[in-house]
Amino acid sequence: MCNLCFQSIPRVTILTVEEDLNRSLDATTNSRIGTIDVLRHLHQANRGVEFYFVVGQDTYNDLCCGRWKESERFIFEK
Repeated sequence: MCNLCFQSIPRVTILTVEEDLNRSLDATTNSRIGTIDVLRHLHQANRGVEFYFVVGQDTYNDLCCGRWKESERFIFEK
């Protein structure tokens, strides 16, 4: 869907990080890839690049309530 939505926008690249991380999981671990895993991977693969993670109020509330995988690892700035 991302390819269809963004293919006509210049300089946009669709990454398959989440899909790639899912493929690398051992099927016996029964683990799930969370947003924190994707952000961690992007940070490690792109040292020196400053990333911003922008969310809406509903997602912010979910993170503050611990509803996301490793919610406490996200750094919040308003």
